[in-house]
Amino acid sequence: ACTVADYLLAYELSENPAAEILPIVLFELEWFLKMQCEKTGGVHHKVSCAQFNALDEMPHDEMGELFLLPISPAATADFAATMALASRFYPEHREKFLHAAERAWNWLEANPDAPNFTNPPDIRTGQYGDEKIQDELFWAACELFAATGNEKYHDFIKSSEICTGLGWAEMGTYGIVAYLKHCEKRDAALTENMRKKLFDECERIIGKNKNEPYGTSQETKYRWGSNFDVANNAMTLLLYSLVAEKNSLYEEIATEHMHYLLGRNPLSISYITGFGANAAKNPHHRPSVAVGSAFAGMVVGGPNNTTVRDTALQSHCEGNPPSKFYVDHKDSFASNEIAIYWNGAVYFVAAVLNCDC
Repeated sequence: ACTVADYLLAYELSENPAAEILPIVLFELEWFLKMQCEKTGGVHHKVSCAQFNALDEMPHDEMGELFLLPISPAATADFAATMALASRFYPEHREKFLHAAERAWNWLEANPDAPNFTNPPDIRTGQYGDEKIQDELFWAACELFAATGNEKYHDFIKSSEICTGLGWAEMGTYGIVAYLKHCEKRDAALTENMRKKLFDECERIIGKNKNEPYGTSQETKYRWGSNFDVANNAMTLLLYSLVAEKNSLYEEIATEHMHYLLGRNPLSISYITGFGANAAKNPHHRPSVAVGSAFAGMVVGGPNNTTVRDTALQSHCEGNPPSKFYVDHKDSFASNEIAIYWNGAVYFVAAVLNCDC
């Protein structure tokens, strides 16, 4: 869901949007629709094999049985938000997308105590559980209000906590962007509170940036997907400048974050495969491993000093400082993995900054 939002917002806010993005995203949206329960309107959390397939196996060679996992409130709220957002980009599908979004919202209203998703005991693929869905509900209400003008969604927003965050777990900033940019009947006090909330988030990033020699905002915490954090912080700064108040400093610091991803970092490595003289070449990515070389244009996870079960990472980086806890090795799932939502955030930053890459 966050990846779809990143690509559509990049298309909307870039001065030079790439036309091929819309059919690519539509392919994903059509899959989203298959995950909605026809009877109830709720959305299944994921479809998955029981466990990960071999690292050198191409997707079309994977023959494991697929399991459709239960409906979850987080997936249903994300679906409602995404479909409402997409309705303004695809006029030929507008009614279908809005109908699907409102059915999902109705399920959420009818099931306020639905449990958060956890993997069944025999499913060992990524869980992506979410203990707090207020941010997903906030985002969904903002997108539905922007798309329909229905005051029931506005009432929900007014009674809701103003949430921030970009990513698969924290989605609130997407809601703020939808409200500030696309809601015609905004409440003045709520508008100012949202702008202030987003400003405070940007200032938190700026505060970290002042002590960061490589122009980002990480400090000493490099968690799984730290490059996702780098890209999301840059995206947050750019969104504020684009939808709230023009701020050239925010844009400059966002550019510094992009420089970091492309090689101006403690390891002098480009974390985007195929771009730069010293780019990552051995990602933890099944199609790349299967063919023996990395596909170009993929963002790897980056330094990660918080995960101890990655033996390839631990054996290579023992004693390293946090910013150098990375290894370009196919077995390092905790530092060299590929994920579409990391790519989505970096794509947004590159598109809005109009990078040649």
